[in-house]
Amino acid sequence: TEYDFVISSSTRYGHSVITKPETIHISYINSPGKMMWETKKYFYGKKFLYQIFKNFLPLNRLYDYYSQHRSDYLIANSKNISSKIRKNYKLESQVLYPFINFEKIKKSNLPKKDYFILISRLIPWKRIDFVIEAFNELKLPLVIVGSGDDSYIEKLKEKAKDNITFVGFVSDSRKYQLLEEAKGLIFPQDEDFGLTMIESLYLNTPVIYFNNGGAKEILKEIYGIPFNYQDKNSLIEALNSYSERDFGDLMGYALNFRKEVFIEAISKFLNKQQV
Repeated sequence: TEYDFVISSSTRYGHSVITKPETIHISYINSPGKMMWETKKYFYGKKFLYQIFKNFLPLNRLYDYYSQHRSDYLIANSKNISSKIRKNYKLESQVLYPFINFEKIKKSNLPKKDYFILISRLIPWKRIDFVIEAFNELKLPLVIVGSGDDSYIEKLKEKAKDNITFVGFVSDSRKYQLLEEAKGLIFPQDEDFGLTMIESLYLNTPVIYFNNGGAKEILKEIYGIPFNYQDKNSLIEALNSYSERDFGDLMGYALNFRKEVFIEAISKFLNKQQV
């Protein structure tokens, strides 16, 4: 109650914070809660869990809808999320892309090695399954970075052939080294924005991406290779075209998402609202 001004950053319930009536609340929405609004995606491969939660979801949606209306101003992290805010909450929002703190990424200017990389939480809706199927068929080397659902990871490991390596959770420095040395980042999921894509471009690593959500909005074909379906054949087609492609100024484009750009943009927004 001692604050006159509050900014919340939310992917589920953060925007539900209760403030004094006179306190200005700006809600920065990274995504409306997938558990409530994108149940098919969130519960992909989790039918039993869905059966447990499905009866509570309507009440959760109702709570989420009304608590979002407490905000004085809404900012969406992309046009993709702005459209979801309009659909789910019937509210308008300003689009302001998030930033990457490039100062923490140590570039080593290392030469590329002969492997692709996937960096993700390893959970069913991220759709790592068809990536493994594609790389199994092409026999291309793939490094998978990340931790997550242990039972799902075991299934992935059972399916993967010797050309696929799981390294688990790694430090930031190791992650960026692996990303910089990779030929390309595989991005198979339908993400709201996708910060890893921007980190990849900053390290001069193009992105082979599912052409939907944040990736469709943010990336262009000069910075990577899109594929239109979350299946093995669509990804294989994109991978087969890799050697024929010349990519643009990846790092130069990534720098559009630096911290200074974000600070300038949100300052202009606050001044415009006379906050």
